[in-house]
Amino acid sequence: MSPYTIRFGLLITYLRTEEKLILDRARKRGLDVTTLLDRQLVLDLNAPDRDAAGFPYDIIVDRCVAHLPADYALSVFKRWGIPTINSAETTAICDDKAKCSLALEAGGVPTPKTKIAFSIDAALEACEQLGYPAVLKPVTGSWGRLLSRVNGPDQARVILEQKKELGSMHHAI
Repeated sequence: MSPYTIRFGLLITYLRTEEKLILDRARKRGLDVTTLLDRQLVLDLNAPDRDAAGFPYDIIVDRCVAHLPADYALSVFKRWGIPTINSAETTAICDDKAKCSLALEAGGVPTPKTKIAFSIDAALEACEQLGYPAVLKPVTGSWGRLLSRVNGPDQARVILEQKKELGSMHHAI
């Protein structure tokens, strides 16, 4: 390996078709690329940089499905001075539906009408403002999990009360 070779880490949860294509193209271009499974990482939070941590990568591309491990790993890589695609800040915004909506609106990207509320009564008022049917969506999550279409206030109240009881603060927003 040349002293100028970039050591490229592909941070993944699963090796899917897209990641296989990235690996194939990177290797065809002569890049030194390695997959890093998020569930196998052990990252030293006390290490001041990648050299002290014994982490040999110059750049990391995040392709994790699991948002929380990616967020922590990218934050550690940032502290160690390793550039990442995408950044910890970007993935944190993308993982939070309210912050993502704000960022898209600020960037002029058309988005569906969206309201945020912090109590059941406020959420019911938001649904009234939007009109029924409405969609209740947690601020975190993906793949349509915990999404609920509600056709009226009674159905909305039942769903909202259930979400509040789930225990996560994210379900109450």
